[in-house]
Amino acid sequence: MSNKKSVFIDTNIIARWVLFSSLLNEKETEKERQEFILENKKGNSKANKLYTSYFFMEDVVLKKKTKFNFVYSNLVITELINVLFENYVASYMQRNFIPLSDIHTIRKTFSKGTYDELSTKYGNYLDKLKKYLSLIDVAKVDIGMMSGLFLTEFGLLNHDALIVAQAVYWECPYLITNDTELIDRFKKENKTTKIIRPETFLKDVLKISHQSSE
Repeated sequence: MSNKKSVFIDTNIIARWVLFSSLLNEKETEKERQEFILENKKGNSKANKLYTSYFFMEDVVLKKKTKFNFVYSNLVITELINVLFENYVASYMQRNFIPLSDIHTIRKTFSKGTYDELSTKYGNYLDKLKKYLSLIDVAKVDIGMMSGLFLTEFGLLNHDALIVAQAVYWECPYLITNDTELIDRFKKENKTTKIIRPETFLKDVLKISHQSSE
């Protein structure tokens, strides 16, 4: 791994980048692409988070022009596949007029071939992660114990506790996430790892304005 300080990227950043990029690639013309970007850049909070995660990944992480080394873990990949699978199932349900409240039941009906379809649709993004980010080794007993601390004393869900433990164990100065609750829980803690939004990292650390960039 590089001697650069490592910045851990949470699943929700990567998932939003993948989903935004795949929607963008469906646009047939450059004009449509630019209109889609502008619509989301100036849209509501949900739309803007999609665009900000896309900008963060495309213009910062994948260009590798900062003093930081961006990292992720296999847990992030597992969560990412889950998000993409749920999006795949939700699209199927919308096409077949099935209420989204049944998603957890319907997702169990998919079987052989589904993973291959997801790989075909999103495989190029997974390849980019392997190429431009570093996969960290989290098979450490200490991480399990550390996640237990975050689980019991900070009230985090199991997967969130593991993500934070991984970032802290690897002494990442920043964990980038869109999870507001996670950020709020650690806001007052003087930790070596700061948990912040991508727009905060862009503005305060890299001094980049993602809203003014086209």
